[in-house]
Amino acid sequence: MDENKDMNREKAGQFITRLMSNPALQPLAPLKKEQQIRFFLRTNEAQLFPTLSSPAFFPGKNQQEINRILTESLRETTNQKIFPLFKDFITDTLKSGALICAVGGNNSLNTNAVREGLLKLFTAILESNDARDALIPVATLFESPLLMRYIPQIVHRQKYISFEIRMVQRFKEVPENIIDYIKLTALITPVVYTYLENSSELVNGSISANFANQIIEKLSNKYRAIPKEIIAGLIQGSVAFSDDKEIPATSRLATLFARRAQTWNPDQKIDRGAESSDKSWFSVARKNYRYYGYDMDMIMELYNISAEMGW
Repeated sequence: MDENKDMNREKAGQFITRLMSNPALQPLAPLKKEQQIRFFLRTNEAQLFPTLSSPAFFPGKNQQEINRILTESLRETTNQKIFPLFKDFITDTLKSGALICAVGGNNSLNTNAVREGLLKLFTAILESNDARDALIPVATLFESPLLMRYIPQIVHRQKYISFEIRMVQRFKEVPENIIDYIKLTALITPVVYTYLENSSELVNGSISANFANQIIEKLSNKYRAIPKEIIAGLIQGSVAFSDDKEIPATSRLATLFARRAQTWNPDQKIDRGAESSDKSWFSVARKNYRYYGYDMDMIMELYNISAEMGW
């Protein structure tokens, strides 16, 4: 039995590696490659079944079993590329100060235990295809200069967003800590997809405040090493500001920058006279703020920064 399982794993790995090597996929990030391959396998499963059920691959396996074997192999291949990056962020890069700020400056917080809990939580996220897809722009956000551009400007200008972070959320205004906590929020928020039972629970990319509270309670009971206020801040990024005006500023920012990262292209060339890419994105977000439930004041400040800085 174990020998057959190992053989199936080896064959699946070889098949996935061949798909991954497709030249058309080479410019794509690992999670985006995975998404494209999943789509290919799903839309072509009937055509692929005669080959994949042959003696050369998985004889005696039905379509569902073959899909499971290939999905496991595809995830494993992608995880080898993405897991070290996110694991290092949670266990090493993420500053203790960011976590301490999130619990009101409680210096007695066992940050190592929190990191271990967060790593377990992130690992659970990787078990859901929808959550993995939601991580695609998050990976882009981690690699982009977006947060390093805007957060120092926000702190320097001391306007609406700064006030929301400093006075309302009571989060100490150290740019590095703010950046880390926004990254963490963007990284963990996709866990909500593991609790969605049908698509109607997600409206314009957001869940209801009531549903978010249910998820917060479940996660708080399951990951007791993580303070509830941290879990709440991480999950509230999935709620529209129009549905809950008390969403922490870092959660609102995480949502905005993760969505901005969906279309981020460092090689994009701007035609003469055209708007810069960030300014254009925030301009569209400003027009659609009601549809997505954005914080209009936050959008306006980010739009103004992008316009003044030529981003």
